[in-house]
Amino acid sequence: MNHSSSQRKVYKSDKELVREATKNFPNYPDCFFNFTETGNPQEIAETIEQLKIFVKNNATQISTSQVRNLYAKARALSNETELQLLRPQIAYKIARSTKKTDEVKQFFLLLDDLIAQGIKVPAFLKVFEAIVAYHKYYGPKN
Repeated sequence: MNHSSSQRKVYKSDKELVREATKNFPNYPDCFFNFTETGNPQEIAETIEQLKIFVKNNATQISTSQVRNLYAKARALSNETELQLLRPQIAYKIARSTKKTDEVKQFFLLLDDLIAQGIKVPAFLKVFEAIVAYHKYYGPKN
């Protein structure tokens, strides 16, 4: 019996990957929507801790240039309409990725889902800034 045919990879839908990616964030997506407000410091601290773990577990196969290029595009945005137009570029990053693992997809799908859920540009930039920082710390050394 050929073992490779009996061990087929089960592919998860984008919705399943997003659900897995967001399950540990407190009060998702509101924890990110309120990221720039003075809100509950405990919730912000917990969100940051979970974001750190998320980046550590999901970003090791994503190059620094991929993250920084997308971040640069996000920083140039001035309104939520332009932010929505970033979603096709995120999909393109997933499609062009040489490593299409669930972790890589989850990394980009989290950003896409935050946009789809209606995050505002300032909050998105603060979240992305934290992602860039933790990616620099935990990501590949390239």
